[in-house]
Amino acid sequence: MNSTAEISYVLPETGHVRLAIFNVIGEEVKVLIDENQDAGSHKIVFSGNDLQAGIFTYRMDYISTNKRGSATKKMIIIH
Repeated sequence: MNSTAEISYVLPETGHVRLAIFNVIGEEVKVLIDENQDAGSHKIVFSGNDLQAGIFTYRMDYISTNKRGSATKKMIIIH
């Protein structure tokens, strides 16, 4: 089966982005991005085929010279 999701985000300026997936008890199960990225719109297509079906969260942490932020959202993987 194909369990994919598109995660989109906008960076106000160039900085370091870390996007990770966590299971329901808070364990990190996958890192999707851990790199410097340019300002602007970005998207990543995430495949959850290698994870069990269930509820997960993803968290994006962002650090630049002038800004810092974090965002967390829930997702459900269904096979």
